[in-house]
Amino acid sequence: MVKRKHRTSAEWQDLIEQQQNSGLNGSAFCKQHRLCKKVFYARRKELGAKAEAIRSTSGQFVQIKPVIDQPAVVSAAPVLFYRDSRLQLPSNIDTTWVASLMKALS
Repeated sequence: MVKRKHRTSAEWQDLIEQQQNSGLNGSAFCKQHRLCKKVFYARRKELGAKAEAIRSTSGQFVQIKPVIDQPAVVSAAPVLFYRDSRLQLPSNIDTTWVASLMKALS
């Protein structure tokens, strides 16, 4: 009875690379290294799929679109109190204008 050798993924990857560099087809390589062809081809397919998944997701650029700041939308009409005065502003007022007004009043 032949004792099975359990190989790690790294060992299988090394064997697959050896086969690719040997110039031998899969069958001849398996025969030369006393490997089960069925297991060799299954591992080669499995590791090749994993490598392809890594290649397809790494090294790609991701487009990022900047978000343009919009003026704050105020749902209720803002009211400014200054000394004895009260100023009610429209709800769609530009916030930068209000900031400029407050700066000028201070």
